[in-house]
Amino acid sequence: MSTTPNLPTEIQDFVKAIGDPVTSDQLDIYGKYKKIHDKSFRLRTIVEAWKEQQTEDRKMRKAFAIAILIALFLQVLIINTAFFLIGFNVISIPHWVASTFIVSVFTEIISMTMLVLRYLFPKVGTEVMSLIKKL
Repeated sequence: MSTTPNLPTEIQDFVKAIGDPVTSDQLDIYGKYKKIHDKSFRLRTIVEAWKEQQTEDRKMRKAFAIAILIALFLQVLIINTAFFLIGFNVISIPHWVASTFIVSVFTEIISMTMLVLRYLFPKVGTEVMSLIKKL
């Protein structure tokens, strides 16, 4: 049995496994099978990497969200306590200091909420779908 030396080694091994009479249709089918197998492997690799990335992103976002929510809760608690202490004349501070403090903390709470909404909940998935379409 002799194989053609200009064939790739994979196809030569395929020819040896089948035997001498190999048709061009069989080689075409094998080539198509190999192409589909390679494409499937790349697709599975991309999907697994994306799945792992999403899992890690969710863990990170959850940790950040919990920390930010605790910080926001503490700030709301502090501002409400300060507001009531000023209202009941337990703390005596100038009016402008109290106003500035309350407005600045309120602004900080709104800013933190916007950061949470913008960066902890981004739109995901479009880049993976475009990569899959390129395959």
